[in-house]
Amino acid sequence: MDARITQSELTALRPTIGMRDAAEREALRVAATTQGDALFAQNLRQGLKATATAVATLVRAVVTFPAKRRAYSDLLALTSRELADIGLTRADIPRVFDPDFVAAKRKAPVALRSGRPQHA
Repeated sequence: MDARITQSELTALRPTIGMRDAAEREALRVAATTQGDALFAQNLRQGLKATATAVATLVRAVVTFPAKRRAYSDLLALTSRELADIGLTRADIPRVFDPDFVAAKRKAPVALRSGRPQHA
């Protein structure tokens, strides 16, 4: 017994409904290729944009690091009294440059920043 399918059997198994002529197949191929190229270009633009954003963020971090480090050192050099005058504690110093910390400090009333009542 031979398990191979002959050419005539294969032709009989193929569906004949919806067979397209060569021009229609070529038009479908061109449309699919055009759509694939457009999708590839869109994904490439998005990837390049994401890469540019990441590089810009990295460059900004490298450029601003010396100034942040200097400000951090200056804050560490202040006395506890001087820190209280600007509404900070020693525990706040490591978090000063965190954007969430800065936003929270802006929302908090001045009397609550230092944890001490304000004297007039």
